[in-house]
Amino acid sequence: MATIKAKTKKSELRFDDAEMVRRAMAAWFRTGGPNAPIPANTSSVEEHDGKFYVELHNVNGTLAVYRIRNDGILKRMKRWPLEVEQTLEAARELERRDAQKAKRKGGH
Repeated sequence: MATIKAKTKKSELRFDDAEMVRRAMAAWFRTGGPNAPIPANTSSVEEHDGKFYVELHNVNGTLAVYRIRNDGILKRMKRWPLEVEQTLEAARELERRDAQKAKRKGGH
């Protein structure tokens, strides 16, 4: 669960990661129309430099990144931090390696 501190309040706001991903997907389909690529269910909430982002991606790459503002509102990023893309690429590389290892073990 992502914890976000509000600037105007002393209490911490908590947002459920699955809820944030669901809301980002809803925003994606509202703006993308009926022919929009479908995001993977592995899309997730990531933290970079104390800010939280929802990354929507599929096998072809990053579709969109939404920043979770302090008040819980999602804002679609036109340009996102390099770290977001690097994190996603590293995760994809690990998935590829795991798939190759599984294929080798299954084939012998």
